[in-house]
Formats: sequence, structure tokens, C-alpha cells
Amino acid sequence: MLFEHWQSVESYRLNGAAASLVVSLDINVDCCSWLEIQNIALSKIHADMINKSVFHNIDQDNIEQDNVELAPLVADGTQAEIAAALASARLDLLPPRLRLPLFALALTTFSIPFELPFFPLLLIVLLAGGRCFDRARISLWDRKRLNVDVLDALAVVLHSFEGFLFGPALMLSMIEGGESIRDATARVAYSSSRSLKADLNREVKVRRGVQILSLRLADVIVGDIVLLFAGDQVPIDGTVLIGQSSLDVRSLTGESVPRYVEPGDEVLASSMLLEGSIEVSTIAVGDHTKAGQIAQLLQDAPVCDSRVGNYAAKVADQFVLPTLALSALSFGLFGSLSQAASLLMLDLGTGLRVSVPTAILASLNRAASQGILIRSGRALEALADVDVVVFDKTGTLTTGEPELLHIEVLDDLFSEFDLLQLAASAEQGLNHPIALAITNAAEQHKLSLLPIDQWRCEIGRGVCAIQAGRSLLVGNRRLLRDEGIDPPPFNTESHLRVASQIIVAVDGRLAGVIYVADSLRPDSLQLVESLMARGIQSHLLTGDAEAVALQVGMQLGLNRAQIHAEALPDVKADVVRRLKAEGHRVAFVGDGLNDSAALAYADVAVSFHHGSDIAKETAEIVLSGGKIIQLLEAYELARFSFSVVKQNIAIVGVPNLIALLIGVLLPIPPLLAIFINNGSCIFAALNALRPLRFTASSKAFVPQNREIVQKSVPPKLNSQKLDLKQLSSRLGVSSQKLVARRCKPDFSSWSATIDPENLLWLYQTDSNVFSSQSTANNLQ
Repeated sequence: MLFEHWQSVESYRLNGAAASLVVSLDINVDCCSWLEIQNIALSKIHADMINKSVFHNIDQDNIEQDNVELAPLVADGTQAEIAAALASARLDLLPPRLRLPLFALALTTFSIPFELPFFPLLLIVLLAGGRCFDRARISLWDRKRLNVDVLDALAVVLHSFEGFLFGPALMLSMIEGGESIRDATARVAYSSSRSLKADLNREVKVRRGVQILSLRLADVIVGDIVLLFAGDQVPIDGTVLIGQSSLDVRSLTGESVPRYVEPGDEVLASSMLLEGSIEVSTIAVGDHTKAGQIAQLLQDAPVCDSRVGNYAAKVADQFVLPTLALSALSFGLFGSLSQAASLLMLDLGTGLRVSVPTAILASLNRAASQGILIRSGRALEALADVDVVVFDKTGTLTTGEPELLHIEVLDDLFSEFDLLQLAASAEQGLNHPIALAITNAAEQHKLSLLPIDQWRCEIGRGVCAIQAGRSLLVGNRRLLRDEGIDPPPFNTESHLRVASQIIVAVDGRLAGVIYVADSLRPDSLQLVESLMARGIQSHLLTGDAEAVALQVGMQLGLNRAQIHAEALPDVKADVVRRLKAEGHRVAFVGDGLNDSAALAYADVAVSFHHGSDIAKETAEIVLSGGKIIQLLEAYELARFSFSVVKQNIAIVGVPNLIALLIGVLLPIPPLLAIFINNGSCIFAALNALRPLRFTASSKAFVPQNREIVQKSVPPKLNSQKLDLKQLSSRLGVSSQKLVARRCKPDFSSWSATIDPENLLWLYQTDSNVFSSQSTANNLQ
């Protein structure tokens, strides 16, 4: 193997997040000299990694892989669960609770031709009714009330001692079969999903004095200096002492754009280093980190029965007393215990116990075939009653990845394609999300990348390069100021105010600005409008900046009260709890670690197959098709399923109730009672299979109509001037907040995002008033 020929190598590992090979050399080896010697070998390794052949050559027993996740080679938990659902792995064909009743049914069926003895059969039938008798005992003695289990137990006992064993055996088989199906709707948890603490429980590099130690995270204490490199996940909360880096903080705060950190800045556990290296002084470890506090919120969340609610028992219980009364009346009129027992068999419990769970299980399997994993019957039941849906922003309503939004030309010597080509050429090879957005856009437009003569990356700022003798600067405003160039003024267009600006300068002159932003999913607006048409309210709940949240909210047609920004995980959970306290049935849709607490507290928790492990494990519904509109499909399926449930209540209830009323005046033989009761049960069970053929109608989806968003933008007003109190009232914020922000460079763009007419406001220091400059353009 190629690695065996390396000299002075102590260890090596793959770092998937950084797309790199990490090599540890002997302390006495000069790194630069070693790299020159191994240049040819390293080039071959790079080529092998591109071709992915390296994964076949590496000895898995001798190489440590750090955070490597290979989609083609590692089965995804969600997909495995969907496969299990499609294979009906949820349902044991012969559950333990059903074996004895079926055995009793088989014996009683053949008892007459084979002349089997009565008393052993009686004992077997009574043993088969053990679960039914136990439920009746709990209802009578513990809960002090009559329910359908008491009625069933009484019918079994009376018929059995009357010598008619076939009816009780068949009844018990149907009842326990229905209970088995209901148990099959319980939540299925994917066993390989990792807990949050397991994610963070790994070895880290720690500097103590002059020594660098490899310690387990559990052994790191407050004050330790942790060394982190590109691709590493931050395992602690702390403060940067040395170095610079760009952090991916989407999983914790929901910010779509990487956060630049330098000495003095705070870093939080679960963030990911995209570039650079830093040394961090530890402030909190384990359960005391922000990520650990999320785990605690999950532990404190309410836990409920994941089976579908027992509709059968709820409906049948309402007819227990009338059935007992009519049975007693029949006994008084005819003096026949057999007749009275026959009427007791005409209850609704048997049919509903079979048909209702069957409809739910059919719906779960239909959802799985459509790429929607619904882990429990309770989730389907709750989804049908939802009246508020709360969405996370980053990765949920938006794609979660920056995309090219607009190119503004500042120098007529260059076209938009020229600027994109220059920027992509300078950014080529970088793994930063913004760099990837630019290079991907260039690839989509089939622009070739130009050769770069010299190149330097400034972490958190951008790139300096030399191309064909031209000096290129591609980066943010800080980079330009550091190079002595004044950045251009901010663009006042509404859809560009919250985008990331990548400024391109050529030979010291401004050439243009590339705007990159996390864009909405293609079906997000359609989903929100379709929910609105059904009377379901949508809320946007994000940890991102307020201006960004307001911009996204306006694009979706949401009002200010439906937009919640800069929300940490505990705040997200509080918002969900507040909505529930107001009497709403709340669904929460999110995919990040920061969404996990809110997911746990929601009535219905929805995530995506690409979400974090802990979000997928917390969620009861996982969308695997990559489209958020699947949530509407799941909702329509839930509504259809429970319309089938209501039909089954009528199918079972009508014939049994009619027979019950007739039986008071006319004798009904036990066989006829069994035929009516079980015949309606079978017919309802067949009807319960209809969800297997369910397809959401095209009428269920409201056509995407951007006029809804445009109408939310009020008409333009003439320029005006307001004092502090007047503007505070107009914007709906406190005077203290205006005072704190009025001198900041982004005050105008920020004020426009919350102004009811999208006006830009400027603070005039000489007159101490605020003046409107222009009206923001309507959303395009």
C-alpha cells in the first residue's frame, strides 16, 4: 500500500468534513522538507481520493476516520426505516397476544367433527380471554367505571358457560387482532441514531503548559486550551485565544452564512470549523454547554403514548350502558340468558378495534411508499388536527446553502459573466459555502476557470490573487478596507439588503458586487399558501438575524406577529409551548440541532432525512423526498385516514345498533349475532385498506401565486420626518432599541425590513430626527 512507504509518519486519518488527509509526523521532522520529498506521493494520493479509490486501498484497521460520512456506502437511518415500513417489519404476522385466541378458535371450530371434550376447551377459551379479563378488572376496580372491555368479558363468560365456545373464541381473536394492529402503530426508533452526548464524547487535543495532550472530552476541564483545525467539530463552549476561522453554526443558531471568529470571540459546541485553526479557552463542557442544555430540554420534554388513540374504545364505551340495559330488558322479557348474551356480542368494540388501527397502519405504509416516514399512529392522528405549523428557516423553508442571487456591475469594462468568472477563478478549490456558491454558479453558466498565478486566502475576509498580471480582490468589505479600497454603498433593493456581498476589485478599482443568499425552496411559498387556504396558520421561527427573518417572512406573505427571529433553542421551545397553551395544535418543522427542543415539545415533530441525527430521532415524521411540500401530502393523508375511520364507525355501528334494538323484541340466535357483528367488522376492515391507494389530489395544492406577497407591501408614501417617539411607534420597537441602532451603518436597511411601508430611514444628527429616503421596491 502507498502509505506504507511514507517515512517518519506516526499516524494518519481522513477528515471528511475538511476533505483532507491529516498526517502526524515525528516531532524531529521538518514539515516543509518532508512535503517536498513526498510531493509525488501526495499528488497520487490526491488523484486517488478524487477517484474515490483510496477508500478501497486504506486498511480500515490501521487508519482512523474522523467524521467521515459516505452517502453511497453508509445506509441512512430514515431510508432504512422506510424500507422496514414497506416490508411491514412493524407488524409481526403472529403476535404473542394473538396466538392463544387463534389456537382456541381453531380448537372450537373443529370441536364438533372431532368431538373434543368441553371442559378443556372451556379452560382454553377462558385462558385466551386473559388480556380481556385483565383490562376489564383494571376498568372496574382501578378506574371505577364500565367500559367496552367489561362488556366483552361479560359476553365471553356468559356464552362460554352457556356452552357456545366458538363465538367467544372468534370474538377474542378479533379483539386481540385489533389490539395487535394498534400496537403496530407505535413509534419505531432507528437503533443506530446517535445521541447528542455520544456525538460530543470523543478525544480532543488540549494544550496544558508546553504539552499537547490527547484527552477524552470527559477529562477536559474549564480553563483548558483546546486546539481545533479545519473540519473539526467544536466539542466545548469557549473563547478564541489564538487564530482565525470561519464557523458553520447552522446546527445551533440557524445562521446560513458562516460566522467569522478571531481572538476574543465566543465559539459554541457543535459548530464546525470550515477553514483556519484556533485555540479555544474552555468555558463549559458536556451538559453545561449550550448543546448539552438542548439535550436537557429534550429529556424534560413530555412523553406520550405513541400508539394511535383508542378511538374504538372511546366510541364503544358510549354504548356500554345502553347495551347492558337492553340486554337486561331482553332477559326480563324472554328469560333467556343465551338471548341476553347474544345482545352483549352486538357491541361496537370488536369491529372498531380491528378497522381503526388497520386504517392507520395502511396510512403509515402508504406514506412510507411516498418517501414520508411517519413513525407512529399518534403522529398521524395529531397531524390531522393541526391548526398551526411553525417552521425553522435555514434548511427548512430555505435550501440551507448560499446561492447566487444577483451580480451588480460597477465598472463598464466588465460584464456580469466576466465578474463571475474572475470571482470563481479566485475562489476555486475553497470549501467555504460562499465560495462553493460562486464556483457552482460559474459551472452552471459553463464558464471556464482562469489560471491563477498567485493566491492568498484571508480567513473571514476573502481571497487575494494575481491572474494574468491583474491584481484581484474577491471578498467582503473588511478585505477591501484592509487593502486600502473604499467599499461601494449598500444596495437599497429589498431582496438584496440581507444578502451577503462579495465585492470584486481589479487592479485597485471596484469592478462589481456579487450577491449571495440562502434562497427559499421552490415549494415553500406554495406550501404556506396551501396551508393558509386550509385555515392553518404558519409561523417562521429562526435563530438568524431579524432582518433576514423579516425578509424571508415577507416573501412568504407572513405578518410581523408570525415571524420570530434570533431565537435560541430554549426560546424556540418556549414559542411552541406558548402556542400550545393558547389552545393550538402545533406542528414544528426543523432539521437542526437547535430545533430539537422545539420538535420535542410540539404536538407533531417533522424533520428531513438530511437533518441532524438528533433532529431526525426526535421527529415523528421525516420527509425523505427533499421537498417540503411533502408535509402537505402527509396532512392530506392524515385527514383522509380519519375520514375512513369515521366511515368505519358508521359501518360497524349501524347494523349492530339496529340488531340490538330488534333483539329487545325478537330473539336473535348467537350465530346471527356473530354474523352481524363480525360481518360488519370484516367489511370495515376492508374499507380500512383504502389509504393504501391514496393519492393527494392536485386540487389540494394552491397554485403558487406571488400576488399574495406583493399585496402585503403597502403603497408608497412621500418623504417624511419623524422624531424618536414617532418612529418608535411606527416601527413597533422600543425607543432604546432605536437609540442603540441609529448610528450603525445598517440602520437604514434594518429599518426598512420592519417599516410597514418598507421605507428606508436615516438618522440626522444635526436635527435629531429621522427622515425617510425612499420606498423599498416591491418583492419581485
